[in-house]
Amino acid sequence: EAKRALTCLREGLRLYQSSQRPLNLKLASVMCEMGSLLSQNGEYIDSASFFKFALHVRKSSLGDSFVVARNHYSLGVTLATQEVFSNISTEAFSHFEEALRICKQEFEGDNIQASVIIHAMGVLKERKGDFLAASNWFKGERDMLISLFGEDHDSVASVSSDLGTCHFNVGKYESARNMFQDTLRIVTQIGRAHV
Repeated sequence: EAKRALTCLREGLRLYQSSQRPLNLKLASVMCEMGSLLSQNGEYIDSASFFKFALHVRKSSLGDSFVVARNHYSLGVTLATQEVFSNISTEAFSHFEEALRICKQEFEGDNIQASVIIHAMGVLKERKGDFLAASNWFKGERDMLISLFGEDHDSVASVSSDLGTCHFNVGKYESARNMFQDTLRIVTQIGRAHV
């Protein structure tokens, strides 16, 4: 079913491109859907191409908007996945940086959208073995989440666990223990059995 949908979307794009019509936001939305489907199918190179196409259309029509930031984020996630699996460097991190810049511009102060992007930046660094850089991103996310939700929120517990793992991997065992204890305290307090 998914392969048939992808074939139909590809054919629709081919027909649209041959029609010489100007690019529009509706087409960009279809391209993002196509990128998502391809990414879910593990076709990261093709997925990135569709996300890049959509980004070009949206950026030229909307400038720096939240929709453009989301497109940068989606492209960054796809490229990061490709980067981790193939061990080939891509521009994933720069797309996360651009998404974060736009979010900070669009939403003043700490916001959940920025924390999601910061988390992705930390995960990419962690998966590439740069635990020090990852811990800096996770710490920034943790500080932001505490300012948004307070210290006893499950999101804070989750990122505290990630931060603890990074500290452990660079030999900062005391810091790791503190983060894991904080995670356990929060999880116990809010009554959740998982993070």
